[in-house]
Amino acid sequence: VAIRSLLSFRVGVTAVTAEVNPDYCSPPPPDGCDEVCQLGSASSLGGAGHSCALQADNAVRCWGATSDGQTDVPADPGTVKQIAAGASHVCALTADDAVRRCWGANNWGQINLPERGRGGVKQIALGFGHSCVIRSDDTVNCWGRSGQGQSSVPRRLGKVKQIALGTDRSCAIKMDNTVQCWGLVREVPADLGEVKQIVLHSHNADSCALKTDNTVQCWSDDNDNVRDLPDDLGEVKQL
Repeated sequence: VAIRSLLSFRVGVTAVTAEVNPDYCSPPPPDGCDEVCQLGSASSLGGAGHSCALQADNAVRCWGATSDGQTDVPADPGTVKQIAAGASHVCALTADDAVRRCWGANNWGQINLPERGRGGVKQIALGFGHSCVIRSDDTVNCWGRSGQGQSSVPRRLGKVKQIALGTDRSCAIKMDNTVQCWGLVREVPADLGEVKQIVLHSHNADSCALKTDNTVQCWSDDNDNVRDLPDDLGEVKQL
């Protein structure tokens, strides 16, 4: 199966690969899920997981846990070019740069699209119960769960290149390649420097960044293991 990108909400990792072995997918993909362009995976804190795939014909397929309707793809989601999966909700970005459909859990209003979140969108990212988009002017708009301020975008954030969401926090790579986070655990290492990709773990405060020199730096407030990278890791293309 040809894959362009592989996404995981639970582990907060994005990987690029030429092929996917169904034995490594949990839950495994359904029959007929062929020629996949993008695969989005998610797992709730309770352990029940769901996955969604954007197929080569732009159709969206979801499978796995569906207690909140997260695998019930709308009949006409439009021509989709990106999918994003949260803990129990899914959103689709269409070819006309609009987020027209989200489905699944809505206990915090995470699929209630605000007007500023609908059109002119470059990227969408989902967390445990909140959602964020980068708009065409490179500003960020978030909505949904915000008990720790994870949906309250800092006023001085400015323009950004990428956003990443976790359980109770959000992070963005700014135009100068520095990282700013908000919500729970906002601190980033003082020596982090310039970054071109960031990923957040959904269950805790673990974070990893791919720096502009192609090295990786990880940090956590309570997990020393995440900082212990392999000695022979070397240069990295993507996390």
